[in-house]
Amino acid sequence: MMSEVVLGVISGVFSALLWGFNPLIIKVITKVESNPIIITALRQFWSGIIAISLAISLSSFAPIELLPLITLSAVLGPIVGDIGLTIAIRELGSGLGTLLSYQYVIVAQLLAVIILSEPYTIGRLLATLSSMTALILVLSGDYLSGRRALGVLGALVACLGWALATIINKIIQTSVDPLSFSITRTVMLLLVFGLPVTIMSKLFRNRENSLLSKNVKVHTLVALSGINGFILAFILFLIALNYVGVHGATILTAGSPVITQLAARTITKESITWRHFLSATLIAIAALLIIVIK
Repeated sequence: MMSEVVLGVISGVFSALLWGFNPLIIKVITKVESNPIIITALRQFWSGIIAISLAISLSSFAPIELLPLITLSAVLGPIVGDIGLTIAIRELGSGLGTLLSYQYVIVAQLLAVIILSEPYTIGRLLATLSSMTALILVLSGDYLSGRRALGVLGALVACLGWALATIINKIIQTSVDPLSFSITRTVMLLLVFGLPVTIMSKLFRNRENSLLSKNVKVHTLVALSGINGFILAFILFLIALNYVGVHGATILTAGSPVITQLAARTITKESITWRHFLSATLIAIAALLIIVIK
């Protein structure tokens, strides 16, 4: 039993690492293509191609009866949620955009109480207060002026989409292994969104100034972002979800904003203020409170 919990924690930590670096890749991509729908579609297109190859070579695919729920999870999480994240990153920067979007951790906890009947403990209450303090802190000053409001709205959409998808994922993962679930969901992303949007974009957009016309290096970044987020990190997250539940899996991914904050300073040289860093610290404290105080 303890070994399963350790496996779940390790998987959750590594999923946080992968998701923590993903916004930095997206931030680089937004310098070439500003449309979040195009970016999300192409990320899903390339990861979907890989998923189809894996499905064929490994004969790994979820049962047909699970397709409606898996598709709903795909729409809420990687489509609605990731478009919201991309908007937040474009308008607020990778650190702040990710920080606000990851309020989904607390929302998912509350939904787990309502839908899955998980107990609402003192630890979760204190974690919620800590998280909301971080939100108020990071939104103080002029953060809601001008286009900043669009970034905050995008983060809110990401937050709600990811939280709802997490609850659905928890329901699904009891009936299918993580690899088959991840492959099936990624293929559905390709069919429902990635492929149609990519085709429509090629037909109707001016390709001269579009990501669609860029070189192999740029598309490699897009593919890396998609494979990293939609396949690898998601498989690890499902393993964590299986062994430590919604409660443990979501709080472990709360480390992603901290990773993004620190990596952003090193790689993209974004301005990270004390407000951003303190907000990330408060969210990390919220995660620890949920673990330590039962």
